[in-house]
Amino acid sequence: MIRRRPPHANTPRTLSLEKDHQRLRQEEEKIRLLEEKIKKQEEAARQKLENLPKEIEARQRRQQELVRLHLVSAPTRADGLSKLRDKRDPLKQQKIKKTASKRIAERRATQMQFILLCVVLGIVLLLLWKSLPS
Repeated sequence: MIRRRPPHANTPRTLSLEKDHQRLRQEEEKIRLLEEKIKKQEEAARQKLENLPKEIEARQRRQQELVRLHLVSAPTRADGLSKLRDKRDPLKQQKIKKTASKRIAERRATQMQFILLCVVLGIVLLLLWKSLPS
């Protein structure tokens, strides 16, 4: 027996329907993959959101520790009580550098003056000792 094909088997209309079905299956697969990707991103965002308060608390603790380490006690002008001053203040850093360099220069000058006076005193004592009658 010879089988006959149905009259609509290879018509252009049925071919276009098959292409449409295939295209729809491909689009459904793409949508399914995108949904999976979005679900993964959503889960990652949810976990990040759950961990966020812990991270913020840890960051605040670290900052507080740093501030405690950088605070120095210094007396106030008015009452002589100790006042906390932050060493990291940029304006104070510039002032400290300028005054520190002046202090170092003054200290070196004072040291040189002391050494010169010691040498002069040594020479005077040496001359006095030689001038004594033996």
